[in-house]
Amino acid sequence: MKNLRMRGQSREKANGRSRRKNLRWRQNAVVMAVSLAAMAVVIFSAWFIMRQDGRYKMPVTGYLYQYGGEYKIPAGETLLFSDEGGLAHVGRADSSQVLDGTPVYLEPGDRFLLAVDAVYRDPRKNVYGRLTPGTVVQQVKGPSLAENKTGEASLDRGVIFDGSNVYIFLEKVLVEFNGRKVEFPAFSYVRAVPGGMISIFNFETKEFVQEELVGEARADCVDYFLSLTGDTLIYPDGRREILANQPVKLPSLIE
Repeated sequence: MKNLRMRGQSREKANGRSRRKNLRWRQNAVVMAVSLAAMAVVIFSAWFIMRQDGRYKMPVTGYLYQYGGEYKIPAGETLLFSDEGGLAHVGRADSSQVLDGTPVYLEPGDRFLLAVDAVYRDPRKNVYGRLTPGTVVQQVKGPSLAENKTGEASLDRGVIFDGSNVYIFLEKVLVEFNGRKVEFPAFSYVRAVPGGMISIFNFETKEFVQEELVGEARADCVDYFLSLTGDTLIYPDGRREILANQPVKLPSLIE
């Protein structure tokens, strides 16, 4: 009888240990499941925030002047910026409607939106940096103002360059092309493709010129020049500075 009682007690102890082990396993499984769920929420939240960071909802109607016409982007439309900053899609990530360095002029007022990363260069004050997609540049009394969701920065004349072919001037400029010289006001832009076409938008008159480009195109900004076909800043003493063709690698002007 004594042996039977001992064996019974041993079985009870073993069963108790097994139950406690199963209980601990279930508790650990619950803790792990909760941890995984929390991690999934964190990852999804980070992904969602990043996705939202790459989206821009047009607050007002915007206008593109290119290829000889005027194109409207209605208020409320969504722009999706690429991670590399090279192109933006209108409406959906797979949309065939894409934006490049051409400024999107916003109504009302003297302002435009940058849909891609761009270089800002002011050789007079030696300012050089990047303006990120979603930055709005507007004319104010004195310098221009660049503003995005991160903050703002004052831009004192100079030029904005998309790293490819588009130049947006923040001051009056004399453009030399195809054997003639034409003056354009601030906020006008030029797209000059070597061996291709030159497109110029006059911000004041809203006139758009596009024609075949023969030879070099150059901009005279009084105390410096720009080779629009060579992407080069030229100082009065002859010094040359090649502009950055990958704006995304420059430090942002707005932190």
